[in-house]
Amino acid sequence: MNSMFFYGSLRHEPLLQLVLGQDLSNLHIQDATLADHAIHWAVNEEFPIIVATPGAMCKGALIHGIDDAMMRRVDLYEGASDYQKSVFQVETATGTGSALVYVPTPGKWEPGAPWTLADWQERFGEFATLVAAEMMAGADRYTPADIDRLYPSMAQRAAAKLLASKEPVRKTPSGLGVSDVEVIKTHRPYTEFFALHEFDLHHRRFDGSTSPKLTRAVFMGTDAAILLPYDPVRDCVMVVEQFRPGLMARGDHMPWCLEPIAGRVDAGESPEECARREAVEEAGLSLGALELITSSYPTPGASSEYFYIYVGIADLPKGAAGFGGMAGEAEDIAAHIIPFEKAMEMADSNALAAGPLVLALNWLARHRDRLRANA
Repeated sequence: MNSMFFYGSLRHEPLLQLVLGQDLSNLHIQDATLADHAIHWAVNEEFPIIVATPGAMCKGALIHGIDDAMMRRVDLYEGASDYQKSVFQVETATGTGSALVYVPTPGKWEPGAPWTLADWQERFGEFATLVAAEMMAGADRYTPADIDRLYPSMAQRAAAKLLASKEPVRKTPSGLGVSDVEVIKTHRPYTEFFALHEFDLHHRRFDGSTSPKLTRAVFMGTDAAILLPYDPVRDCVMVVEQFRPGLMARGDHMPWCLEPIAGRVDAGESPEECARREAVEEAGLSLGALELITSSYPTPGASSEYFYIYVGIADLPKGAAGFGGMAGEAEDIAAHIIPFEKAMEMADSNALAAGPLVLALNWLARHRDRLRANA
């Protein structure tokens, strides 16, 4: 059987084209309906599920001519979400016929409100398409189990792209921008918790000429919220200590270091929400006001990582220090309360290895009097 009926998010044409790996103009696509079924949101999820509902009519698209290569790609995409193929009779303007339909594993998700394509496109269309672009780039080597494991990191990278698209444009004296870069090819040699992408590209030079073809490798990180809790009444800060493999890999004799609280911004989460969540997870802290220090790239020459760095007002009695972290992520974190003056002495004596912590402390030194006066 080489006909498939798509009723949910795969009716979004940019997403469908990525998943099939085909220009849709080359395919025979018909409007179709599946009787006695309705589409609902899966509760607390970003995708729909189809539910047997007597008398309902489920609208969708019937695609003919699905070959083995396309079928493997759809299997990868849908199989990662615990969807399984079943054969149903669907109706088109030219008659009734059999088609493969992906249906959710019974009892896997609870149906919620009725689902519409327009609502999903507005809320998740761009995000889902960005995730699928990275997912399907590895279609020749991934299994559904791989996609299930890698999805959270892929989603965080897609969320970072969406946040980047909403950032204010920071113009430089040259006036050069993204339209002055031509990406010839993208290669993804590594995708796991982090990813590495290689780009073959040309770019406009300052003298107006075009560069030769360049190959640039970029560490594809995510956006992160970084937080230095500050108690303006007690005039102290909280820092966390944990093992850091980056220090070990460089050959540092002390691969534990003091840092601000930090975490990756999850899909659908704002940087501010991430900062507050991480404060609870890493240190059990409930924050007051957040002060944005900067949103910036720490290593723009080699990484896409983007930091939102905050000082957060907090109550930091001696009992606030202790151990924390998410057991499911194997985090082992010790929180320390340090008087502000002591922390600045450590920064001035080069005793702090984490750059964001030094940056946050120096911002705090400039704004400390205001924060204490407001307290």
